[in-house]
Amino acid sequence: MFMVFEKSKARAGFPNSLLILGFTNFIFAQAPPVQWLWSQGGTGDDFVNGVVETSDSNYVFSGTTTSTDGDVAANNGGRDAWIYKVKKDSGTIIWSHNFGGNSNDQIWRAMQTSNNELAGIGVTSSATLPSFHSVVDLYLLKMDAMGTLQWQKSYGGSGTDWGDNMVQATNGNFIACGKTNTNNNGDLAGIPYNGGVSDLWVAEIDTGGTHNIVAGRNKCFGGSLVEDFASIANTSDGGYIVSCRTNSSDGMVLGNHGGYDSWVLKLDASLTVRWSKCYGERATTSFGMFSRTRTETLS
Repeated sequence: MFMVFEKSKARAGFPNSLLILGFTNFIFAQAPPVQWLWSQGGTGDDFVNGVVETSDSNYVFSGTTTSTDGDVAANNGGRDAWIYKVKKDSGTIIWSHNFGGNSNDQIWRAMQTSNNELAGIGVTSSATLPSFHSVVDLYLLKMDAMGTLQWQKSYGGSGTDWGDNMVQATNGNFIACGKTNTNNNGDLAGIPYNGGVSDLWVAEIDTGGTHNIVAGRNKCFGGSLVEDFASIANTSDGGYIVSCRTNSSDGMVLGNHGGYDSWVLKLDASLTVRWSKCYGERATTSFGMFSRTRTETLS
């Protein structure tokens, strides 16, 4: 079963709500039959960026909202991060929570943790969030299985710091990936920056205590131009496979074919590069989101 979602224009009373489609498996060359159709949100702008199937065979959606009614609770300010769970067989909402501070907050990807709880990664410009630095920070939050907030924190420095995706390490910590152009300050103090518009940023976050970045496991990768749109997956050897978009052809990036390439890096458990390679042609090429057994794109 797979999901398709887009902004709806036709729900009475909620013209900007989100339209969710659920499809059953189908044979190639046949139109997929609709299993259920549901519109979720409120009178504001409601967007979904990602979806994950949970161990109880339901779905958790993640995104952002400006609504304060309908399926959405009171807003904290600006755009709130929005995470909600629906029943797989009907699309009915089981629970819905919004998170954030006094400005704009967004979750790009949610994940289920090894103990069947939940976590999300994204971006924030809310200065009221714990450890906020400047401009835009990587935003990470941890919830229990019912979506109740356990902790949230922002990471970054004086530049633009962005969270795209994350996985859980074998020790229970989170491995976050995104982009940054912070140069040697804040959470990236002492971390070599490769220059240009942004670097690929990968960091291990301690899930206990103060939820700080683990010393020695906080790294930037890239060349002199752009690295962004990052994705990550666990590998069977305890390491990670990471991809991003790049138009660099220097520094750590070798073999660019021209324009934007997909740059794939194999990292070990300490986030040390074991190999990296550019994939593409002379035109722009990019990958979607990694999965352990397949590559898939959610948009």
